Amino acid sequence: MSNRKVKVFIFASIVIIAFALITMNFDLRLDRFGTSKITWTDCIQINNTKYYRGNKKTIVEPSEIGNKIGEVTYNVAGKVGNPKYRFRDGDATLVSVGTEIYDINKIDNAIAVKIGEQYYLYSIEK
Repeated sequence: MSNRKVKVFIFASIVIIAFALITMNFDLRLDRFGTSKITWTDCIQINNTKYYRGNKKTIVEPSEIGNKIGEVTYNVAGKVGNPKYRFRDGDATLVSVGTEIYDINKIDNAIAVKIGEQYYLYSIEK
C-alpha cells in the first residue's frame, strides 16, 4: 500500500470513529459513567426545569390536572455513577420510564406526575 493510501485510510478511519463516538454519545451519554454511589432525591426534569416530589407526597386531584407535557424517558437511579451528571428533559431519579407528566391548572412552578392511579405534586422547591 502506498504512503498516500495509508494516510487516506487513517484519515477515513478517524472520521468514521469520530462519527461513531458522537452518535454513541447521543445514545450512551458518556456523562452517565462513573464509580460513585449516589443517593438520589426524587426529581424529574421537564422543559429544562427540575421538579422535586419532597417528603409530603402531596396528591393532586384529577380535576386539577391540565395537559400532558411529557413522560419520563430515562431513570438515573442505579444507572448513573457520575456525580457531575447533567439532567436532560425526561430524566427522573425514582420514577419509571414511561411515567406521564402533566401541567396543573392554576398552579405555576409545579407539575403532576401520574404514579399508578394517583397524581403527585412535584414542585421547583426541594
